[in-house]
Amino acid sequence: MKDILAGNPVDFVVAGMGNGSLFTPQRKILEKVAKKGIVVMRSSRTGTGMVTRVPTDDKSGFVASDSLNPQKASMLLMLALTKTNDIKKIQRRFDTY
Repeated sequence: MKDILAGNPVDFVVAGMGNGSLFTPQRKILEKVAKKGIVVMRSSRTGTGMVTRVPTDDKSGFVASDSLNPQKASMLLMLALTKTNDIKKIQRRFDTY
């Protein structure tokens, strides 16, 4: 993860378990990433199910992929970033589409 972040990405899509769940060490690193202005997207690598917003997303600065798998979430996130870096506006797009 540190090598990827050395490349100055503008977004970071995480394919977690279940509801896009993250292990505590992952969450702590990704919170630091989000504080640097990099949009962090929680998604799920399971075959079905939604990734819903959880109370810690606002505190952590994360966006939830809703019904999109990591690949589709990555595409919509790239499109959203052409218009805004505001995570609340980006989250609204994921809630809508």
